[in-house]
Amino acid sequence: MNTDMKGKKLISWRRSKVIEYSSKGFSQNAIARALQVSEPTISRDITFLKGEAKRNIQKFGDHLAYDYYQTLDGLTAILKEAWIVASKRDVDDRDKLQALSLAEEVYSTKLDLLTNCTVVDDVVKFIDEHHRRHEEKQQKEDEGEAITTTTDKEETEEGSESRDILQKSLVNSFTNDLPNNVTNEEVF
Repeated sequence: MNTDMKGKKLISWRRSKVIEYSSKGFSQNAIARALQVSEPTISRDITFLKGEAKRNIQKFGDHLAYDYYQTLDGLTAILKEAWIVASKRDVDDRDKLQALSLAEEVYSTKLDLLTNCTVVDDVVKFIDEHHRRHEEKQQKEDEGEAITTTTDKEETEEGSESRDILQKSLVNSFTNDLPNNVTNEEVF
């Protein structure tokens, strides 16, 4: 294996550890010491991972909408076949009951999907809005204007509040899982 491949595998391993320790509430300083690298390296890894997360969310939104409608179409096809079987005269009663039971289950599943449609729409709208704001920000930066919007500040405050709540709830369950060279006090 060449040196470049070894380096890429090492970076990938380190970044997976950064995610693991970060999700357990470790500070960047504690993660750096646990992995025996510099704090700026951890900071760059976190910046890279945030960028990856944003790209994955965009892909998720695109796939979610498609998969949602594909699932509805598949359920409709199953429903149609169930009714064909249930309507046949030469099918015994037990098979008809199974087909009707399947039809009932499909109706229930479709109803669940349709009532949760707003969640799918909200995700797609959120991603589209985020993408639109990012493009606007990029355009303004290209024009040399400074950007600070209330929406961006609100997102930052909401994100910080959510992160704080998550950290507090996870801290107690993970303090026994610290690496040997990191103490409880160094987690935050």
